[in-house]
Amino acid sequence: MMLIFAQYNDAKTLTTLASVCRRWRRTILQPHLWKDTYYQLYEFNQHLKTLCQPYRTSLQLSYIQSLTISSSSLHQKMIPGTLPRLSAFKQLKKIHLIDLYIDDISKITKLFNHVKILICDNIRRDDDRCTIHLSIFSHLLELEDIRLHFDRPCNLGGPMMPFMHNRNMIAPVFPPCLKSLHLLNVYDFEESLIRLYSGRPVPSSRTSVEQDLLMKYKMLTSQIHLTTLTLNRCSSFTASIWRLCMIPCTKNLEYLSLTGWKPPVVDRADSEEALTDFFGGLKQIKEIKLHDFVCTPGLVRGIKKLARSYRMNGQTGAIEEYLNQTLFDFSLSFQDGGVRRPRTHQS
Repeated sequence: MMLIFAQYNDAKTLTTLASVCRRWRRTILQPHLWKDTYYQLYEFNQHLKTLCQPYRTSLQLSYIQSLTISSSSLHQKMIPGTLPRLSAFKQLKKIHLIDLYIDDISKITKLFNHVKILICDNIRRDDDRCTIHLSIFSHLLELEDIRLHFDRPCNLGGPMMPFMHNRNMIAPVFPPCLKSLHLLNVYDFEESLIRLYSGRPVPSSRTSVEQDLLMKYKMLTSQIHLTTLTLNRCSSFTASIWRLCMIPCTKNLEYLSLTGWKPPVVDRADSEEALTDFFGGLKQIKEIKLHDFVCTPGLVRGIKKLARSYRMNGQTGAIEEYLNQTLFDFSLSFQDGGVRRPRTHQS
């Protein structure tokens, strides 16, 4: 019987089976059956309503270490009003949210300040806002791993008040214990402004935009020591971004994935030098993945600066073979890897 019950991890099924008889209830309340538990958002809402009532609790909640919540409806949202303090989830370490609206994600994470892993897949928005401020996660002081994937392209917002008018004050978004950061389907609106001002007689405007970018990425990368970093768009990065924001946070990097780098129109020599310093400083790196990424001299010099043997998509060779080509699904592995030839086209 235990083997049969172990095939289910959704809370609704387990709760239903527990109501059949006392024997089944005793069996289903075994801690290992609740270690990894799944809810539909509607069911989680109903459970919250129950927990809002006086003297109500659920013993099985104290066994949950990994909690998954998904929504099958485009219009399904969290219940409004005051949410309970869920001290019952005392062993919870990981939350995986699927197809939820960003407002609901914010509400749910506020219930669990102590989580160490937060994975949000296919994040939805119910209005035309195209900017996301990651400060909504700044209360997660024990966070070690965060992975955010938005359902449609979303502008990565800069600092919120009161730091907007003081460029010397940078409030870190993430705690120093963060080790893994993944941001997917985000972009920087400032990139379009930098390209607009490039080559025009308004250097002060371009400098102002670059300062906004610096503030944004300093918030994300200051005071943290990442071992894994995934950014699906780095085409807005200037030499200053590479030097002041990226290099300081990547000294312990083991896994790096970057998308969208193209050489800038202006200050290219400075950007190439910064790129060399960035890649050349990855002393602990095990794997680098690059997609839609132009192989410029800065990248080539940086990889050579590491003075370590590597394989390109599982095959031997030298990175300079791809100079001035755009790399797609390209992997530099400093360990054994699978055999897979990269796709390229001339830049």
